[in-house]
Amino acid sequence: MLIMQAPTEIFEAIALQKCLKVTYNKMVVTLAPHILYTRHDEMYIDAVTTDRDGRPPRELKLA
Repeated sequence: MLIMQAPTEIFEAIALQKCLKVTYNKMVVTLAPHILYTRHDEMYIDAVTTDRDGRPPRELKLA
């Protein structure tokens, strides 16, 4: 998943075990991030989706 927020906000969320609200495909998604990394000079995040448009996801996935 491509990151559009400041890396410091993401580092803080990972360190303090907080969730982030992001917009993905015109939906508001709540993510529980656990790692931030770069690939080909682009920043990416691995996170668990906890909420999609106010509803829990159908199945638990690491994205």
